[in-house]
Amino acid sequence: MHRQLKKQIDQATGPDGRLDSDRLLRLVAETYVNMDEERRGIVRSMQLMSEEATAVTREIRESTASQLQAILDNVKDAIITVAESGHIATVNGTGERVFGYSEQDLIGRGLTFLLPELPDGGSLANALDQLAARLDDTQADLAPQEAIALHANGSRFTAELAVSKARVNRENVYIVCLRDTTERSALSHAGSTCSRVHRRARS
Repeated sequence: MHRQLKKQIDQATGPDGRLDSDRLLRLVAETYVNMDEERRGIVRSMQLMSEEATAVTREIRESTASQLQAILDNVKDAIITVAESGHIATVNGTGERVFGYSEQDLIGRGLTFLLPELPDGGSLANALDQLAARLDDTQADLAPQEAIALHANGSRFTAELAVSKARVNRENVYIVCLRDTTERSALSHAGSTCSRVHRRARS
């Protein structure tokens, strides 16, 4: 049983050992409210991070490679720059830790090596264009794109993506910001389990 669910059940259980289903439901609802607030904060953070990464990329001509790397290595999200061909150009230090690969292992590989559910080949650029356009559209729902990412050890984990597009040296470059959401996904699953427990308790 997920520790959050166990905690909620313990809190909703009276001294006589009986489960107060109404209290349990309130605790679950509070958890989802908190998750929603956290999600909105993460979405805004990722949007700002994407904008900052785009601004940094535009200054590549004026910055040395070491200066740029120092900036990118000090953010908490994985940042991957991808050529229009779909091949990885750079990965920051956070990306190396998240995926378990060194930057040298990833440069030149297709982005689908890390994000296997994205379309491959020419369709990848179209998919990235759509994600970048979605982030730029202030009228759109700002919920980030969810994806499945692949770690070097072969395990898969859930992630959220924010993509922006920049013009560098007369070529299009995509900046992919990625955040590992494995823990948050586990909490969401626990909430679903808790709802099932509530339904059984009321029946």
